[in-house]
Amino acid sequence: MSELPMTDKIGLETKDRAPENYVLTQVESFTVGPDRYIRDILSCCERYCTWDGCCGAWAPYVSGGGKKINYRMSCKSLQCCFHWTAEYGGKKVGTIQAASCFDNPCATFCPCCFCGDLLAAKFVGPDGNVKFTTRRRVGCCYCINLAFKCCNVCCSPFLRCYTYCCTDDNFVLFEQNIYGPNLNDNTIVAKFRYTERMIHPCCPNQRLQVSIDPNGAESKIKLTMEDYTLLSTYTFLQGSGCEFVDSTWCIQCVIDNPSGFSFIDKDNYINAQWKGKEEALKVMV
Repeated sequence: MSELPMTDKIGLETKDRAPENYVLTQVESFTVGPDRYIRDILSCCERYCTWDGCCGAWAPYVSGGGKKINYRMSCKSLQCCFHWTAEYGGKKVGTIQAASCFDNPCATFCPCCFCGDLLAAKFVGPDGNVKFTTRRRVGCCYCINLAFKCCNVCCSPFLRCYTYCCTDDNFVLFEQNIYGPNLNDNTIVAKFRYTERMIHPCCPNQRLQVSIDPNGAESKIKLTMEDYTLLSTYTFLQGSGCEFVDSTWCIQCVIDNPSGFSFIDKDNYINAQWKGKEEALKVMV
């Protein structure tokens, strides 16, 4: 496990107050290192009398020790110029941006002639330099590749029914690779890990946990608290839902959620492993 795990959990949290007494709380929270953060409530002044409250979007989180993490969007109307920013302890740690055409090879202007990797989202530090990226893969023979994806989507319901009814592997662990700024460097710096449970073959999976973990010995970069906070902007936007739909439409095009369709997920560098209940609980600890 990581030294400073970033975990986003929605579920039952158990606190052992006494050997015979347990308190269960069902809240949305995430953990950075030893500190757990919950969504803070904006005052009327913060919501209606500040620039971020009126023209932008703002999601503050606070820990029991008084530490704060803020996610901000300064102007919802000009999302191409203003980006979602992460702050840790009142200090800006960076922004998340969609990779532009100039960040990718020139051949991408003609998709039929391009085969290879593209930058999707980029995490930019406070100094303006790109620190981390996510990627997508464009397969050769685009039309044939698209046909395989359609077949994969059509066959998926039958595979889900078989997994649910005939096996005990009803939990799935998705791992999404995080890379450095150089498109030619394939070193995996860290990974987003999603643990989900299939509650019924005809229903979407229930997400139990999201974590950001370094990639062990392969990673040459030691992630700091600021790095985890910056990367957590990605998972925050994944779960932002309807509340911030008017301030995330520009960045959502590069935010990849696990779909459960292998051909689609692999092109987003997301790998899936089906596990039983005991194995899944070990991963979540």
